[in-house]
This record gives sequence, structure tokens and C-alpha cells, in this order.
Amino acid sequence: MLGGAGMTTVAGWRGLIGARVRDTTTERTGLLMDVLKEPVSAPGCATVAWAVRAYLRPVQGGTEWVTDPKNLEVIEPHALHRPVRHPAAGAPSPDPASVPAPVPGLRPSPAAAEPPG
Repeated sequence: MLGGAGMTTVAGWRGLIGARVRDTTTERTGLLMDVLKEPVSAPGCATVAWAVRAYLRPVQGGTEWVTDPKNLEVIEPHALHRPVRHPAAGAPSPDPASVPAPVPGLRPSPAAAEPPG
């Protein structure tokens, strides 16, 4: 669950944006896209309460959803920073054999050689 140490503020939860998570209330998995603090109030009330909402995108396509971040369980930190096949969009994962060979005489940047995250 995300409600552990350091995860009591929006800033703490935002550190996990891009992680693959599971919503324990619906058992759905998706990518954590954003965490926002939003005003909520009952009609006719002058006092505004605040609610923290986590916005999630399903990995395999479908409808995005919103939940309380305390209902989330991290499956894979920073999954957004690696290629993910999205069958709904028809974009297959690149085949390593189809990746073009490096151009002779050009050096890759040191940042390109480092794995993300």
C-alpha cells in the first residue's frame, strides 16, 4: 500500500508517478499518471474539504480511473520509463533485429547508454 512512511503527502505520492500499481479496491492494474489534491464540498456548505486523488491509466487499454492513493499497491516502480506494448493502439514492441545498426564514426551519448530510472 502507498500509505506507508513518506507517503502521507501529495509530494510523497508524486514520487511514484509512472509506477505500475494495483488498485486494491477494484483489483485493476495501471500506471500512476498523477496525484492531485482537489477541493470537495457538499452543496450549500461554505467549508471546503480537500481530497487526494490518484489518476491511473490501464496498461492494456481501457478507461482511466481515479482512486484514493492509499488504495494503491506498487507492482513495478517507474514502469512508465520503459517500452510497454499497447495492443489497443496496435503498436508492437520493437524487435531487436529491426533496430538500425549504429552509424560508423558516431558515438552514442553517455546518457543514452544508461538505463532509465
